[in-house]
Amino acid sequence: MYWRQVVASQRQQLSPADLDLVQRMVVTQDKPFPSSLSGWEPKRLWRRQADGGYEEVAFAEGFDSRLDGRSLVPADFDGDGDQELLMLSRAGARLQLFENVGANGRAVELQLGSRSGPRDAEGVEVRADGLGAFTATLARGYASTVPPTVHLGLGDARAVTVDVKWRSGRRETFGPLLAGMRHTLVERNAPKPSRSEKFARPRVEQPAGWPSTLGALGLEKAEVPTVVQLFTRGCRPCADEAPVLAKLTGARVVALGIVAEGDTPEAAAASLGIKTPARQLPEAAADALARGGELPLPLLLVYGSDGQLKRVLPGPAQLAEVLRSLHPG
Repeated sequence: MYWRQVVASQRQQLSPADLDLVQRMVVTQDKPFPSSLSGWEPKRLWRRQADGGYEEVAFAEGFDSRLDGRSLVPADFDGDGDQELLMLSRAGARLQLFENVGANGRAVELQLGSRSGPRDAEGVEVRADGLGAFTATLARGYASTVPPTVHLGLGDARAVTVDVKWRSGRRETFGPLLAGMRHTLVERNAPKPSRSEKFARPRVEQPAGWPSTLGALGLEKAEVPTVVQLFTRGCRPCADEAPVLAKLTGARVVALGIVAEGDTPEAAAASLGIKTPARQLPEAAADALARGGELPLPLLLVYGSDGQLKRVLPGPAQLAEVLRSLHPG
């Protein structure tokens, strides 16, 4: 789970500091907009893969809200060095904050001070080796505005050197800039930042019952990755993926199901052609994984040999690639 959803339907539910920031970044209305015909569609989130392709991961990362969102603002609202997402909706809960509570890599945030033109740094371009080019902007997406900062995710790197092209045309190199800090870069002050301050301590948490470990499901660790197939009787996609999982090598496969009173996990699994060991899915885990009171099947939970949850997949399409990354041998 990457995002924790925090919903506020009234302005008084936000702290004064958060409210001031929200009001400066999102245009609000006194009355809710009516819902649109497409308002119930879940949001989509795409993660780039090592091969350059993309995988849809909204449910796995907690971003599959069904509110009728219109404006989306990415910003570091809590100052811990990772970006949250704030969404303005047409109706219902007007503001929805997706708090970033994932275990993240290192990062830097750059606040840019241009000596030509307006005080904000809109239009200033930042280049970092291996990361690409980033332009400070005040507008991003539909009906949205963002702080004119540049956020760089560094992975495991401890520092980064950046080339800055100011609006005046001047080019300067700053760095090395240490990870885990917010650096202020001012035109004509290279190569050192004018100011650097550490991010706030990040908070990493999961919703109650979230199966972040095999132990949360009542399962023991194995020497190889573990694939947990979730199922319920009558789930056609679960039956379709059963033959694929039966042929899987280099991983342990376990089936956990939700069954009605009087039924058994073993019988429900057999009705779908699932031949792997079947057990009852713990109720707390089922509640944490559910969306709108229903478990979105098919769903695979992939755990490493350390027993930690690594990925949540909507079916086996990307499973082989994920297992290779966890167990190269």
